[in-house]
Amino acid sequence: MPGLQTRVRRVADDVLARQGSVTFPEVLVGLGWVADVHVDAWRQGRVAHLQELVQVRPERLHEALQLLESWAAERRLLEQEVAPLARSRHRTELRFAAASDPSLERVVRVCWVRPDLPDRDQERLVERQNAAA
Repeated sequence: MPGLQTRVRRVADDVLARQGSVTFPEVLVGLGWVADVHVDAWRQGRVAHLQELVQVRPERLHEALQLLESWAAERRLLEQEVAPLARSRHRTELRFAAASDPSLERVVRVCWVRPDLPDRDQERLVERQNAAA
């Protein structure tokens, strides 16, 4: 069985190839640590914190995040800040964890984008993450 580093890289490469950008929640789905249906419930504002639905210990989450960040740095991806809002009537800001852990809260606010995309396409990807998240 491949190690976590290999798995994170494989999932991130796949997501990047398909969409031109990568977010941590997408990698969590690809790793099988959270179901896509649960991420959708969170994005709709029906779940307060995505971490409640993730099936691994917080230490593993931190490890996967660090691996994803180093993968993105190696590829010189652009780090775009997003402001994910729930797809609900109230449009509340989505949170990853109940506890105030800045590194984990940051994970739902970062979208890594291919630098070779035209500026207009990069803007669309960020807009999509703001609206769809």
